[in-house]
Amino acid sequence: MDYNDYKNDRENTENEQPKKKKRGSIFFRSYASDGPGVRENDVIRIDEYNVKNLFKLYFRRFRKLVNVNWLYIFGNFPILFLLLAISGNFSHIAPAPTSQYFPVVYGAMTASGSTPSIAALLGIHGVGGTVTAYTTVDYILFGISALFVITFGLVNCGCTNILKNVVKGEQLFIWDDFIGAIKQNWKQGIALGIFDLVVLALCGYSIVSYWANYTAYYVLFYCSIAMTAFYLFMRYYMYTMLVTFDISFFKIIKNSFIFAVLSLGKNLLALIGAIAVTGVMLALFMLFMPLGIIIFLMFYVSTVSYITMYASYPKIKALMIDPYYAADGTPLDGGDGK
Repeated sequence: MDYNDYKNDRENTENEQPKKKKRGSIFFRSYASDGPGVRENDVIRIDEYNVKNLFKLYFRRFRKLVNVNWLYIFGNFPILFLLLAISGNFSHIAPAPTSQYFPVVYGAMTASGSTPSIAALLGIHGVGGTVTAYTTVDYILFGISALFVITFGLVNCGCTNILKNVVKGEQLFIWDDFIGAIKQNWKQGIALGIFDLVVLALCGYSIVSYWANYTAYYVLFYCSIAMTAFYLFMRYYMYTMLVTFDISFFKIIKNSFIFAVLSLGKNLLALIGAIAVTGVMLALFMLFMPLGIIIFLMFYVSTVSYITMYASYPKIKALMIDPYYAADGTPLDGGDGK
């Protein structure tokens, strides 16, 4: 056998050997991988959505929930530019009196000279502070951060679809579920996100305003808290119905209102759970700031969203999904759902 025959035989042998599967990037492997599949304990019957299974399913899918938390944070990347703009790193900061009456007192002192009364007023209204003047870079950062109005609804659609599959016990395809929900619902997702931000801003403004005038408007203050809590109950259902059903924007709001009333007790428990998680994170943040930041970046947002999804999805399934499916799981109308 000459050298050419030996070379050809070696190449043919190497081609017949199975090639080792190339590993993906360590940064994107968890998003692109299909996962190990669905375990039997991950599937919960409609009558088994209790507190025990809440924690059981949470710890079983904890790694996936960390990925969802990163999608929530980095998907809404414009908010990072807002934080950078208000940090003052690109702003001009100068010392100046903070009282709005200082120009009047200073003008009186300039016109009539320094007197004991003017000196006293100057000591009160001449207290120094800092004044921030935004630069062109700051305004550019503010402009980029305005994209948050667009990304807010889209990211909520994608992450809600993943969390819904977590609660349903289905196999997770993190990146495919996220992008697929956005592609299918991007128009309504943007509209619902803008509506959501406006209502949340109005709720926050009403609470702060009535709190500042608590003596005169204490009744309205508690009413604003109750209305805000009720709207938070509605939010449990809005994005879930958006990624699950092909219904109009008006019906999403109407059905969310109905579900908020029908499941008032369970919604309240979910809100208490979300408040408890928030309280723990803030307490750790005040005790040791790096630990609080790590908790927020790793699993805070997804944990709160998981609690609300766990409380809301069974009701949606019982009233809007199960009545339209036969006992064998096939749709009664022949459709395949969304």
